[in-house]
Amino acid sequence: MTTARSLVVVCGATMAIACASSPAEQNGEQRAEPPVVQVVGHDFALDAPDSLPPGLTRFTFRSDGTVPHEVSIARVKQGVSLDSLLRLELNGADITGLYDPGEGLLYIDVGETVDAALLVTLERGRDYVLICTLDEKGKPHSMLGMVRGLRVTAR
Repeated sequence: MTTARSLVVVCGATMAIACASSPAEQNGEQRAEPPVVQVVGHDFALDAPDSLPPGLTRFTFRSDGTVPHEVSIARVKQGVSLDSLLRLELNGADITGLYDPGEGLLYIDVGETVDAALLVTLERGRDYVLICTLDEKGKPHSMLGMVRGLRVTAR
């Protein structure tokens, strides 16, 4: 039996931890559930869609790896090329100034399940970065390939 020990960190107004029900639902109003996007962590890659439509989206995280992993989701700053940001990260450059505050994070240890999710309001035409910043023998997982971009399409 696996245990459910997870960490969810949220900073900023564009993301929130998924709750059992919203205030609107508690008042009897029906609200469409946001689409669920499962991000999968491997040793060492992140599987996720390349693009998504704008709007409220529920991100979940599963790890198929043999070491702990996390996924952080952050919006890329206006004017920063997603391709350049990804290339810089893979080469070990510090990219923290290239994305906006408001990062959310899901963490999972080996053999565990995560019941938590991040609710993110994806903005039309913006890019996001998904990244694992944990360390493996002195090298960040992101430099080993656990970084990918997400483009939000115009609907």
